Amino acid sequence: STLPATAFQSAELQYGFASISDGSGALGGSLRLNSQADFSKKFELSLGQFVGSFGQRQTTLGAEGRLGKLYLQTQAYHFQALNNFSYPDITQPGFPEREMRNNSYAQQGLMQNIYYRLSPKKVWSLKTWYNEVERKLPPPITGNLNQFDQLKDRSLASVLQFQQKLNNGRLLLNSGLHYAE
Repeated sequence: STLPATAFQSAELQYGFASISDGSGALGGSLRLNSQADFSKKFELSLGQFVGSFGQRQTTLGAEGRLGKLYLQTQAYHFQALNNFSYPDITQPGFPEREMRNNSYAQQGLMQNIYYRLSPKKVWSLKTWYNEVERKLPPPITGNLNQFDQLKDRSLASVLQFQQKLNNGRLLLNSGLHYAE
């Protein structure tokens, strides 16, 4: 639920042994978050803003494009929602209106991909993603509404990859680092 879908070009769920083909080592399946370089693309900037109900706001800032043999993809994002709302308290006579508070979340992160094209068939890439999420979890409506649990997640993932197109397939070598707190 905290995957920032705007930070990746696609997300694919691979079931069972299909996940081994990309070197994840996950026999039961894996989630592939994909971004690819398009060396024909000119450099461009993007800004996205979304405002919704329950105090929801999402902002993304991105830059992408070719600089000689380099291709860069950068995206910074910040999402938040107060998520306070009114509800009829069915545990009390007459169902008085109450407000559910302490249900907010805030998420921010940075994604940076750097591709270096040695030739049309050989590309090195370094893909790095930092994501931080802070969530307040409200109590059940029968509990003390002034208390809440709080979760804070931080993760850093980085993959160094070499790809070479061959006549009958491709060679893919990658190594990665993942830190989660």
